[in-house]
Amino acid sequence: MPIIVVPRMGAVSPLGANVGISWSRLLADQSGIRRLPDDIVGDLPFARKSQTAYPTFTRRPILA
Repeated sequence: MPIIVVPRMGAVSPLGANVGISWSRLLADQSGIRRLPDDIVGDLPFARKSQTAYPTFTRRPILA
């Protein structure tokens, strides 16, 4: 049987930006989805409107 070594793990999910945070929030039965404010979604034709919650995320413009 071959030996398999996993040196690192990574995860970016709606629950968090790394494995530790994502896993602990998953075990705590938390959700990474939150309701969008009405001023953002306006009259979009969707039954459910939500976004992932990253409180430490800083939006930066995309460089082209």
